Amino acid sequence: MVGNGGSAATAMHFANDLQKVCDIDALALPALISTITAYGNDDGWSKMFSLAMKSFSIGHILVAISFSGTSQNVIEAAKHALECDGKLIVLTGPVWEGNTLGNMPGVVIPVEDDDIKVVEDVHLVICHSIVGEIHAMPSVQKKVSQ
Repeated sequence: MVGNGGSAATAMHFANDLQKVCDIDALALPALISTITAYGNDDGWSKMFSLAMKSFSIGHILVAISFSGTSQNVIEAAKHALECDGKLIVLTGPVWEGNTLGNMPGVVIPVEDDDIKVVEDVHLVICHSIVGEIHAMPSVQKKVSQ
């Protein structure tokens, strides 16, 4: 999972809930602050997430969170995931021509509001809803209770 600012906090919260509540392996790259800042400092901030992802195996799911859909480091991570046969889930704000993430292939969940506070709150509600739905699955409940 990737995002900047409030979206980074949402990514970390979502990864934590998937691990703790659903027993699903999940990683939020913003939590790896020493790794991503080393890549950012040495190789460029636009590549800090995608370079940190280079050791991941193919076929992962990337959750990319960005209100504007224009954060270059999140876009580069999304491109990298797709190039590695991964799947992409995008949480974004209003989708317009300049919202690159909102126009990428994958599952795009836009929140059509211009207020970043509203959009970030709805993103967290979406993440909580996904965790709730996964946790309610009988196979997950059995796994978590063991």
